Amino acid sequence: MKKIFVLFAVLAAMALMISCGGNSSSGGSSVSNFGKLGGECYPNETCDEGLLCDTENNVCVEDPENPIHDSDTSSEQTNDNEDILSEQNDDKTDTASQNDNDSADDGDTIDPDITDSGETDGETRVQDCTGLPENAEWNTVSSITQRWDGEKWVPSAVASFNFEGSENECRFKCATGYTWDGSQCVQPSDPCDPNPCIDMPNSKGTCIIDSTSYVCACSYGYEWNGSLCKKTGAEECISVGGTWNSSNDKCTKIANCSSKPSNTVWNTVSSITQTWNGSSWEPSTTPTYSENGTTSECRYKCASDYEWNGSTCRSVDWSTLPECSKTSGTPCKDSSSGLIWSARSPSEEYSTSSYCDSLTEGGYSNWHKPTIDELKTLLINADRVTNNCQVSETNNCLSSSCWDCLTCTQTGTVDSIGACNSGTSYSDGRYSKFGSTGTYWSSSYAGYIDPFGYTWCVNFGTGVVDNAISSHNYKKLYVRCVR
Repeated sequence: MKKIFVLFAVLAAMALMISCGGNSSSGGSSVSNFGKLGGECYPNETCDEGLLCDTENNVCVEDPENPIHDSDTSSEQTNDNEDILSEQNDDKTDTASQNDNDSADDGDTIDPDITDSGETDGETRVQDCTGLPENAEWNTVSSITQRWDGEKWVPSAVASFNFEGSENECRFKCATGYTWDGSQCVQPSDPCDPNPCIDMPNSKGTCIIDSTSYVCACSYGYEWNGSLCKKTGAEECISVGGTWNSSNDKCTKIANCSSKPSNTVWNTVSSITQTWNGSSWEPSTTPTYSENGTTSECRYKCASDYEWNGSTCRSVDWSTLPECSKTSGTPCKDSSSGLIWSARSPSEEYSTSSYCDSLTEGGYSNWHKPTIDELKTLLINADRVTNNCQVSETNNCLSSSCWDCLTCTQTGTVDSIGACNSGTSYSDGRYSKFGSTGTYWSSSYAGYIDPFGYTWCVNFGTGVVDNAISSHNYKKLYVRCVR
């Protein structure tokens, strides 16, 4: 009986071991998973072929030098996965594109300029306008200056229809012969259907057919200009602060020139007469540099003791220039007049020549032909000429009546028949600071009524201020440039 009990106990223990072996409680892994990829290592720390034992974690991992997987199969699987991913991305792209097109078709406006890329508040940029429909044209500009307001660029670069032109917003209008029907520019068989005048500013709303186009009846004080009702000349002139001149149908006003750079003086005026061209005043009040004076534009030149270097007026270093004399080199300074003189032209030049304008000498490039007042400062030993001669741009006396041989010549006399005898010509250069004896042109026009035109000049051989025909190669004289 005892032996039977022992046998029964042994059989029960074996059954229990078989039952426990199918589901190990130590690691939760099946006994059959020993030595397999991801399973526990064998007790001798080995795994099946192609695997290595990670002894630290007691798990079988793939041997990279002897993999158990077919590389071709792995590559094919990878490619298949990439193809599937690519198709999924294509589907997403197509869906996004369809959504964008749907938005555009629905009339939604997507501003491509709205970004969060870190623009500075108040930053500006020039942007081309977009959204010009068929049969339309820009009104008035095709690009605008935008400003970043902290969230987006304003104003929008997407254009909208508007009868009134603007230089600050993107606007368009229909081309000639086309009418805005609320969504597009069309060419109706009846230009007044639909009526383009109803919503037009300053219009009575009445449309009148004119050949293949139309005319809108305008309110009082406005007139049709072919595309909109615009203020009549007088009314518009008053609205922009001008004065209407009915004799020439022009709107004008006197305007002060804008501020000029430092070390400069006005050449010749600091205010000008502007004319309204329908959208702006011209010429501009912004001054520009020029050695040639004018009363119709805002111009400036360098002040005394300053020179133009291409962008600003810089101080002249007088210490490096010799004083003008019969033996001095050039350029040289004439301290008595504050002028700098160049050498004499290498050959005789016409008074209309641009010789001085293109001259570069001594590092200076802003030379000009002297006025008669500037040229007269080179006369010496000629008190009658320098003190009594009336010819001068300063006192606005350039006509023939300003000249007399008893005042504008050093040795001249009036002969028995009233003609002027200019006197003796000396070869010692006694009348010139440079010892010159030739005749030199000025830039001052004598204003004679003659088809050839006369220009004032100085004959340093006789000490005479005179004039000569300045065109058609009639007479060639020397030039000495000044700055």
